[in-house]
Amino acid sequence: MNWLPRLGVALAAAIWGGAFVALKVLLAPAGPLDPWELAWCRYAPSALVFLILALCLVPREFLGLARLRPGLALITGLLGVAAYNVSLHLAESRLPASLTLLIVAANPVLTLALSGEPFTARRILGSALALAGLAAVLLCAPHAGNGGWGPDPLWGLLAAVAAGFCWSGYSLLSGRLSKEAGPLAVTALTTVLGTLPLLVMAPRSAALVERISSAGSMAWAWVAYLVLLSTLAAFLLYAWGIKRLGAASASLWLYLMPAFGLLWGRNVLDEKVNGAQLAGAAVLIAGVALATRRKAG
Repeated sequence: MNWLPRLGVALAAAIWGGAFVALKVLLAPAGPLDPWELAWCRYAPSALVFLILALCLVPREFLGLARLRPGLALITGLLGVAAYNVSLHLAESRLPASLTLLIVAANPVLTLALSGEPFTARRILGSALALAGLAAVLLCAPHAGNGGWGPDPLWGLLAAVAAGFCWSGYSLLSGRLSKEAGPLAVTALTTVLGTLPLLVMAPRSAALVERISSAGSMAWAWVAYLVLLSTLAAFLLYAWGIKRLGAASASLWLYLMPAFGLLWGRNVLDEKVNGAQLAGAAVLIAGVALATRRKAG
């Protein structure tokens, strides 16, 4: 049933497409939180839930992985939680949600290149198509207005590129850890360890709760989305996909995120999407299908 892990990673991509909208709603200047505060509000409860689940369901795997691979698990967690999310939040605070997602979505090619897996003709062509579609979406974005680049996108672009590098590293190292433990143990341990730098926000937790409450019930709904779906559910689906498909193949399915992100951004944030961007997203998805298709027989 090789289609099941692919379906799981595709579902994770759909959830993460919505997460970019949630981040945009919650981040300053429009929302109540700065990049570090939002990372803490998202990962403090997530790390606690993961820890409880791992200790209750897979204690031997979790503790064994912590004993055997503490350094690798720590680096993986720091890349996937603290470094990736703070970089992503900095990008989202300066760029539209859909454009931030599209820039970060280029990382599967980087993951494939860094993985050491052979670049077959199919993967080369599929990756080239996906990058061409991504380039079309970016180049066709308006310079201003809702969905446009905005007046000063440089720091946002740099932060988005940094986030892509962090996610590629996380994907590859998670793949190594998944050879020794299951998805829940790997995801729980890396999430707990990756949240450690965010503890500097702990003394401000009460004030952050108050600020989110003052922003209204929808702010809490988006926080719940980030914790329950985007972190707990999607990370487990993605870890499972890495274990079954390998880091490079699983990450290529994240090319679907731009299509989902464009839909989320258009329907929730009213970010404008033109026909050329939609065509680019279609080419991007075609590239994913080609790059991840396995040779028959």
